[in-house]
Amino acid sequence: MHTKIKSTKSFIMLWILMLMLFTGSVSMGAIQEKRIIKEYDKFMEQGAKLSRLTILFQNISQQLENYYIFNNDDGLKRYEEYASEVSQMMAKIDNENDIDSRDYLFYLRTTKNMIDNINHLIKEDVDSNVFDTFYNSQIGIKSQCVAIIFQSEKLSLAYLTYSGLHYKEVLENFKNIIRVRNYSLFTAFIVISIWIFRRGGDMLKNMNKVSKNALVLAKGDWYAPDIEESNYYEINNVIVAFNTMKLNIKNDIKVLAEKSEIERNYILEKLHNAEKDKIIKETKLLALQMEINPHFLFNTLNTISRTALLQDSQATITLVEAISNIMRYSLRSEAASANLGDEIGALESYIQIQRLRFRTKLSFKLEVDPLLKLEQIFIPPLILQPIVENSIMHGMASVTSGGRIKIRVYGNNKGSVFICIEDNGRGIDEVILKYIREGKPIPKSRQSKSIGIENVLQRMEYFFGRKGLISFERLLSQGTMVIIEIPLKGSEM
Repeated sequence: MHTKIKSTKSFIMLWILMLMLFTGSVSMGAIQEKRIIKEYDKFMEQGAKLSRLTILFQNISQQLENYYIFNNDDGLKRYEEYASEVSQMMAKIDNENDIDSRDYLFYLRTTKNMIDNINHLIKEDVDSNVFDTFYNSQIGIKSQCVAIIFQSEKLSLAYLTYSGLHYKEVLENFKNIIRVRNYSLFTAFIVISIWIFRRGGDMLKNMNKVSKNALVLAKGDWYAPDIEESNYYEINNVIVAFNTMKLNIKNDIKVLAEKSEIERNYILEKLHNAEKDKIIKETKLLALQMEINPHFLFNTLNTISRTALLQDSQATITLVEAISNIMRYSLRSEAASANLGDEIGALESYIQIQRLRFRTKLSFKLEVDPLLKLEQIFIPPLILQPIVENSIMHGMASVTSGGRIKIRVYGNNKGSVFICIEDNGRGIDEVILKYIREGKPIPKSRQSKSIGIENVLQRMEYFFGRKGLISFERLLSQGTMVIIEIPLKGSEM
């Protein structure tokens, strides 16, 4: 047997892979972008230093002229400040110098030599002909300053040329990386799309197979072949649930037929007993109890079929479990009585099926007094479900949205437990209500409009030995309210 594929796990792994690819591509782009910004900042900072260097040389030339020509002592002080800043800036340029441009390195060396030469001239004593010494066209301080300004401009231009080429190379590398990333993401998208298309088509094919077999089961063909197992774990769970349900229902039908035959023979034999009246009464109760409406089962199977067709595997499993609980309860409840706790449990399974069937069209609310000891309260089995079903099938037939059914279970100080079933539907038929209140049998032409009502009334009467335990009221606003009284002092049976 092949290992089942967990499609949910596969899609989660696929999602993680896509997330990793996307995260990796974004991270790669962010790293490259950060590198480009860093390179750009470095170029701008170095360019600013070199521009500042030219300005400092111009200021130095001006302050030396103030000192030597105009005898301004403040010029020498300002010169020393500018010279100190030039020295610090040149030290930074040397420390950060990783440029391999020949022109830039040449102009850098020339500028440093000129700076040393000007500093040497300043430290020497100036002769009496200060004007000639400062303005000498060959060795004058002014000429040296003009030359160093020119060299610093050449240095800035050489760095600008180098930085432009280098920055262009960095941008080109970034474009190549982005191009490779885009190609990789596009290729991954194509591969993953093909995988999803093939896997999704295969899963849809399996779900269609399940849906077709569900329709066959909904028609009551319990001897149809089992559905073949699927390669997908989740779908296979639904298939196993369907096959198991079909087998269980088929066995239950067989057991019911056998028990029904035994019961019939037993009843025929008891009819000859001296306690004829009591036996007849018990026989009527058991016969009524065996009248489990088959349309409930078929409606539920149709709901399962539609849920499976919509590919909601979890809801389908929930429906199968709910109907299984009800079938088990109906088989256990062939005795004359059942405790109220089990009855409410079966009703909750039935409500669960109807919630999935009607979804937002109809809401249910079940309230049970927590102080009640439900296991010690006994009633005829399958009393509540037919009344709730009648509210759904007829009371709520014309309701398209906002339908509500409320069930309350509570006690009083007079030794009784009450069950109130209230809906906001169109209300019980006035003719049927008249027959119920007068205690007359409902005509056959009207019975289809009151699912199981007469059955429930007769069984309650046989069980407790008196009438009037179930009352029906047509509400003035809208809807119907049914109140069931359960005496706690025992029953006639």
